Amino acid sequence: MTKDGHERHLGINYLAHFLLTHLLLPRLGARRPSRVVNVVSAAQDALDFDDLMLEHGYNGYRAYGRSKVAQAMLTLDLAEEHAGAGITAHCLHPGTHLDTTMVRRAGISPAGSADSGAEAVVALTTPDDTTGGYFNVRRPSRAHPQVYDREARRTLRTVSLRLAGLDHSA
Repeated sequence: MTKDGHERHLGINYLAHFLLTHLLLPRLGARRPSRVVNVVSAAQDALDFDDLMLEHGYNGYRAYGRSKVAQAMLTLDLAEEHAGAGITAHCLHPGTHLDTTMVRRAGISPAGSADSGAEAVVALTTPDDTTGGYFNVRRPSRAHPQVYDREARRTLRTVSLRLAGLDHSA
């Protein structure tokens, strides 16, 4: 758990991105065209809104996968909300077990270079008219089914606004 009481993977991989993106939206809107590219993972697990912080049956891999689903949900929300307004958003899985500190510390033999993952990210920064895509490296693909569930995304957005201190309705 973070000092704020958030499950660490969710806090770092998702809530921090959620907050930063929302704080940057006015600048993104002023500098059109703008692009948001979120690096997610193919390791994805459905969110459980009754136990978002995984207080029951904690599992680090499940926590990681849930945080990555949340990131993909944020990306799709941004794409839909700003479609046609000059802000596009995509997310991608940059590759499996790339040569990063996280992979090496886990004792996993890298299966690809960090440079190849970076190249996949940079490729999505090239302006075009598409938005809301999920890519597996450079190939259009499909994220976890929950990412495409508008009601689940609405619930996540509502909870996230509160958790990030952006809900001023209370």
